[in-house]
Amino acid sequence: MPIIAVSDAPLEEAIVEALRAGAVDCVSTSRLRAIRTIAKRLLHGEGRCLQAPRISQQAVLSSINRILEQSLACETEEQVGETCLRVALDLLASRAGFVGEIGSGGPLCGLGWIQCARDDAPVVHHRPLAGLAPHSPWFHALVDGDGIVSHDPLADGIDLPSHHPPLTAFLAVPLRRAGETIGVLAVANRPGGYTRDHLEALRALSPTVIEVLMRQRAEVAMQASERRLARDLDGMTRLQALSTRLAQPDDLLPLLREILTAAAEITGTRMGSIQVVDASSGALHLVAHQGLSPSYVERFATNSCPAICGAAQRRRCRVIVEDVCALPELQGSADLAVLAANAIRCVVSTPLICHSGRLVGMLNNHYTAPHPPSDHELRFIDLLARMAADVIERSRAEEALRASEAMCREVLENSRDALYRRNLISGTYDYFSPTIEQLYGYTAHEFAALCAEEREQLLHPDDRQAYRAHNAALEASTEPLATDTVEYRLKTKRHGYRWFCARRRLMRDTEGNPIALIGTVRDIEEEKRAQQAIAQRLEDLAALADASQVLSRESDEDNILQRACALAVERFGLQLAWIGLVPEDGSGIVVPMYAAGLDEAYRTRIKLSLDSSGERQPATRVLRTGQAVVVDDITNASFFSPPWRDDGLARGFRSMAALPLVHDSRVTGVMAVYAGKAGAFDHERLQALQSLANLAAAGREKARLHAQVRRYAEDLEGQVAARTAALAESEARFRAVFEDAAMGIAVIDLRGRLLAVNPALEQLLGRPGAEMVGRPITQYFLHGRDREALRKSCRAVFEDGASTTKGEAHWVHPNGQLRLGQVTMSAVRGAGGAPRFAICMIEDITEERQARAALIQAERLRVTGQLTTAFAHEIKNPLQAVIGCLGLLAETLTEERIASANAQRYLEAARNELHRADRVVNRLRDFHRRGNRAPAPTHVDGILEQVLLVTQKQCEEQLVVSRLDISGELPPVIAQQDELRQLFLNLVFNAIDAMPTGGLLQVNLAATEDPPGVRVTIADSGEGIPPASLPHLFEFLYTTKERGTGLGLFVCQEIVHNHGGDITVQSTEGAGTTFTVWLPA
Repeated sequence: MPIIAVSDAPLEEAIVEALRAGAVDCVSTSRLRAIRTIAKRLLHGEGRCLQAPRISQQAVLSSINRILEQSLACETEEQVGETCLRVALDLLASRAGFVGEIGSGGPLCGLGWIQCARDDAPVVHHRPLAGLAPHSPWFHALVDGDGIVSHDPLADGIDLPSHHPPLTAFLAVPLRRAGETIGVLAVANRPGGYTRDHLEALRALSPTVIEVLMRQRAEVAMQASERRLARDLDGMTRLQALSTRLAQPDDLLPLLREILTAAAEITGTRMGSIQVVDASSGALHLVAHQGLSPSYVERFATNSCPAICGAAQRRRCRVIVEDVCALPELQGSADLAVLAANAIRCVVSTPLICHSGRLVGMLNNHYTAPHPPSDHELRFIDLLARMAADVIERSRAEEALRASEAMCREVLENSRDALYRRNLISGTYDYFSPTIEQLYGYTAHEFAALCAEEREQLLHPDDRQAYRAHNAALEASTEPLATDTVEYRLKTKRHGYRWFCARRRLMRDTEGNPIALIGTVRDIEEEKRAQQAIAQRLEDLAALADASQVLSRESDEDNILQRACALAVERFGLQLAWIGLVPEDGSGIVVPMYAAGLDEAYRTRIKLSLDSSGERQPATRVLRTGQAVVVDDITNASFFSPPWRDDGLARGFRSMAALPLVHDSRVTGVMAVYAGKAGAFDHERLQALQSLANLAAAGREKARLHAQVRRYAEDLEGQVAARTAALAESEARFRAVFEDAAMGIAVIDLRGRLLAVNPALEQLLGRPGAEMVGRPITQYFLHGRDREALRKSCRAVFEDGASTTKGEAHWVHPNGQLRLGQVTMSAVRGAGGAPRFAICMIEDITEERQARAALIQAERLRVTGQLTTAFAHEIKNPLQAVIGCLGLLAETLTEERIASANAQRYLEAARNELHRADRVVNRLRDFHRRGNRAPAPTHVDGILEQVLLVTQKQCEEQLVVSRLDISGELPPVIAQQDELRQLFLNLVFNAIDAMPTGGLLQVNLAATEDPPGVRVTIADSGEGIPPASLPHLFEFLYTTKERGTGLGLFVCQEIVHNHGGDITVQSTEGAGTTFTVWLPA
């Protein structure tokens, strides 16, 4: 296809050379890849790109409106292309450009550039170029849908001819339609070059360029079709009249002359002739002619031109000589001289062949200029030839006439237009082509049978008066061939009202009186809808442009949202519009806060719930999903409850749409609009309203930001002053805390060296601060574990990202004392999170640990007292039994004077009880034995059996049942036995105390594999521990008993941790408590 419009011819060669770089003998594979890489890099802004002001959306919309408006006045594709190009040049301030299409074969056709200064040269059209290779990298960059941006064409691989003016910048985008690239829109030589914003602006303009070009092309095609139809109608009318004339008996020559006249009118020629075949000789004789000189008649009266008519006779087919001067057979002949004398340059010779297949003559059409006849002309010439053959072959006149009518009927039936004839005298329709049924839904017979009143009732009420006026004006016209065109809506039998266009001609009798109307009817419903859609789109775009200007001037949030509702009603022709915002308090109820339209009271009843109860309502669905919802017909909307639906219909609402107000991908509100007709919100209208909602959301956010800026500006000076004072005060407080703190504080750099120390730390370590600054902090603590712990703390806060670490370390004071301190280290980080230095706080806990050890020893003594009491009970009972047995033995011996069997039994019982007393005394001795024995392999089950044995008496007194379950074989643990006894005695005594009215004491032992060890659970069914007390159970001096010391569980935890184990507790009030102890094997 040709180029539509080109501007700036000197740049033509740049594009040509860039595209020709893909020719077979010009580019290697590596160079092709390199050029594509450059194109991609430039497209994504990685190449050299000068900064330029951003192109506003308003400028792009204005350019689109300008194209749409100015293109309506264009009559040709070239004018439309020139309009689009001029707008693109103005938008991007460019000095050159072009718009072109891609040919059906693939390569760009018609590409060219002219004139570097766009203001001093006209736009040139149709500059076809050849040799553009479709595999050129620049060509593929456009066909694949990419754009091209270049600020140095030579550096980017565009080879320019030597005579080409310099290119300073170049920008091109593809014109895509239905997913395929159909052309190119390009601009060049913009001062300052192009940015990605210019590329996006040109891309935004390209759909409109395609739309107006396609629209113009469709209009041109429709006009051409209408002209062809008119010519066909004229020709068919002429043929019909001629057929009627030929059906009447008459002499041969007048009929043939009428055929020649008809041929001249239809083909636009003024010369022609008819030759008939002599039955005896087979020669062609000239029998009728028109517009030919006597010399022509004399030359070809009995002899035909062998190179033209003779060739058609021999071949029995049409011979077309588009230029007789170029025919080799005629060169230098007398025939050519005669033809030249009659100014004949083109001859179409058509054989006249009757239905029997016999050639009966020749119809010759003569043109005064070289002329390739169209298929249209040839078809009509064939018809005339057929009529001529029928006239010549009088015996078969009726059969030839029927064939001609059949051919005409075929043309009419296959036409998209219906042909009709209305008799003005009778007021009835004489003829309707079968196409009328496809258009109106009525057969030709049904529509013709309707009376005038019935046919008028089928017209749309708004079109009846105009239709009658057109009829009256046409019938009253005095023009010989009066014609008119009328558009109207008619109620079809199947599809309701549709738009039709009728083109009619007034037929007169020989006296000039109107007798009939002959016309065609075409369905133009789709064309009307397209026109209405374009008009509506233009109106919506204008409304959006106005809304953008109005809302951009507002700075108050309420005014912006209220104005958005008013614009929706005023500019989009709606009946009601309201906006509801999502509450910031999280209440979940949305109500319309702003409204405009016919009935604002309707919105006062609306309350939207964001929970699932209202999810079927359109506005609620928008708030939950963020997607627009359209209700084309409220009458059939099932999700509207009957009261709401009836109320809306009573107010005139037929359709509605709900649109989200979105900011930062979050739905902040909903805009609901109502229209008075069903289906009012098509895709384009919905897009325009969504744009209005987006403008409202953006305006609201802009107003909120303005308000925040004002508040920030008001508070800025006060905050700066306050922060300056606070900084000074904070620095003073830190200095006071640092200098006067009782705890030692040091500042450490990233290498663990001391930067500063306070007086308290100097006193703790017994060294002056000046001596310590600059040295590692670890050198003042004991070697080994303490120094390594400090190094780990430094690594944790400086490298691992820990905020705070705690630990303990020993040091030797210069006075010789070994001191213990708790070390807390915290990192101080910069704005980026990187550590700058650390604060190290050291607290001397030597005395505290000594006091804690004394309390632990006191707790051991308390437990020993309890154990002694238990042993006293245990020893007393067997001793009493021995005394009793011995008494009975004495009585027996006294009475019987012999050692009876009973005496032997009593003596055995006495011995058993004495052995039991001995074992109890031995255990008491072992318990009191405090030693410093090293940890040794110990069986936990044996320790627990001893503990349960010595606490059996307390269990019996408080009605507690103790139970010991051991699962499998237990490994020995490395422990001190006396500390484990103290651990389990404390836990068992606590469990017994928790069951004052009796219960179950369950002790379970089991081995663990990962990690290896022994797990002991001691569970009671007592009163349980309050949840508030559970976090503090193992704290020092914390107790829940009235006479407790707060040391028991603390000591238990110390023993477990010293053995490398773990102790946990779970408790439920009213159900009991379970202590779990795990010891490593």
